[in-house]
Amino acid sequence: MKIAKHVSFLKSQSGHSLVELMVALAVSMVVISGTYFGYTFFNRQQELLLTQTNLDRNLLGALELIASDARMAGYQQYPSGVTLNPAQAIQITSSSDLSLLFDNTNSSGVLLGRVLVRYYLVGYAPSGGVARNRLYRDRRTCNAPASGCTVSSSTSTGAEPILDWVQQFVVTGMHQKASGTGTFAGQFQAISITLAAGGYKKVEGVATPITKSMSIVVRARNVSLVP
Repeated sequence: MKIAKHVSFLKSQSGHSLVELMVALAVSMVVISGTYFGYTFFNRQQELLLTQTNLDRNLLGALELIASDARMAGYQQYPSGVTLNPAQAIQITSSSDLSLLFDNTNSSGVLLGRVLVRYYLVGYAPSGGVARNRLYRDRRTCNAPASGCTVSSSTSTGAEPILDWVQQFVVTGMHQKASGTGTFAGQFQAISITLAAGGYKKVEGVATPITKSMSIVVRARNVSLVP
């Protein structure tokens, strides 16, 4: 009687078979692999989304800065008594070199001087890094406003990069005034700007190309440039 009870106790305490353990291990591996794949995929997508969001923010910031200057193009603070050369209000030296001339005033309307703001691309090749283009903004003070103001007749107050990894910066003049329409004849009333930037972002050790392009059309503020 005691032997029978002992055998029954041993049977109740017996473990899983080898086949059962192998099946359980295989199922566990599938679940773990699926979980890791899902985590890797969503983590990579999140990193790409954050990179694209930052790129969008940088592009918008650069375009807003250019647009704020472009809207001022040709603006003259008339009490200054210094005539502004209409031909210099919007100067497109090349498709990627833009200069904007206007009188600068503070929030109270007090004239601070005439400035020329230039936007242009510069190649940048850091030591041990990747060569690329940077978009610069150069704010310049006109040396003799009465004699006109260009890059050669102004002094830079400090050029600074406003966007890195620039792939495209194209400026096009728009709505050119017809001849015989006053002192602003033949001048552009607005400009179209296309700006593209990107680069490579390492996502989990893999260099992934990121590119974004935006365009904007800006009309000059000066009423003399508007039909």
